[in-house]
Amino acid sequence: MPKKFFTITSTLLALMLALAVIVSSGCAAPTPTSSPAEATPTPSPAKPIKLIASCYHPPSYADLFPPQKEFCERVNEIGKGTVEVDFYHSGNLLKAGEAIPGLRKGTADLIFQTSAYWTGDVPIYNGYSLPFLWEDYADMRDKLFRGTPLRELVDKEMAKSGYYIVAEGALPMEHIWAAKGISPIRKPADLKGLKVRAAGKPESRTAMALGGAPVRMPSAEVHEAAARGTIDACMFYMGTVGGRALYEVLDSCTKATFGAYTVPAVMMKDRWEKLPEDVRDILLEVGDWYEKEYPGHASKVHNEQYWPKFEEAGAEIIELSSEEEKAFRETCKPVYDWFTEEECPEVGEKFVELASE
Repeated sequence: MPKKFFTITSTLLALMLALAVIVSSGCAAPTPTSSPAEATPTPSPAKPIKLIASCYHPPSYADLFPPQKEFCERVNEIGKGTVEVDFYHSGNLLKAGEAIPGLRKGTADLIFQTSAYWTGDVPIYNGYSLPFLWEDYADMRDKLFRGTPLRELVDKEMAKSGYYIVAEGALPMEHIWAAKGISPIRKPADLKGLKVRAAGKPESRTAMALGGAPVRMPSAEVHEAAARGTIDACMFYMGTVGGRALYEVLDSCTKATFGAYTVPAVMMKDRWEKLPEDVRDILLEVGDWYEKEYPGHASKVHNEQYWPKFEEAGAEIIELSSEEEKAFRETCKPVYDWFTEEECPEVGEKFVELASE
């Protein structure tokens, strides 16, 4: 063969030997210790869970609306990157009568809904509005905090119907209000024959026990109804008067504990249980704030804004004597029989017992 061929071959062999030496000396790339399939992947950022919250209260309810709005804002702040709440109010998503059906259908994940609206699904909620059950506002608030015996009883009854109470917001007591042209209510006989607007079943029963004729209607219709004489008196708390400017059509208030409301924040139980634990913890943390904040905020608004407007309108506030109140208490006793024997026979007596302790 030609001499040139042997020269090229020798050169190639030399290069191959040199490469082998380099590899054996450790200068080659290190061998991976695990395959790509075995390597731990870098987790991608999780998207926040989105919840839709709804209420029918407009901002004009200065006692109700701000804590509900702040509840959602606090969840978004504390749960940034974990949970996000979109808040729809003023009935823009679900009107008052649509809220509970909308919750069940999944239109909203959480609703702020006045307790009177729950009484059809959860009879124990009628107990909140029993006449003269609570000593005062603070008594009701303290007994309904999460973890108290009364609250645990209510939680169990709500769970039976598929609901979960994220937070319970107690409100000041319900009073009896007389429309313009109607004499002030000082004794049970003063209600005899009067058409009394009542929000729920227990208020209706109380009106009947006192000799009145209950009329069920949304609070948005009360102003016109009182002005026209369609109703003569009403049973609700001061927030309805201030929020609906009813001081324009009312003449007097009989200030006694004829009943009470709450505004719970509620989810469907199965939806709640599917949430991650860290999301539930955030909602409960804000829920505890809501339960403590609601009463103080409502009282402040009532005392500083609503009661002064009522008095400025020339209305009379009637504080009952102990004897006068006793007469109302005695007359209202049949409402308790209705609640414990007909409406809530399984746990009604236990509810009254715990609330009265």
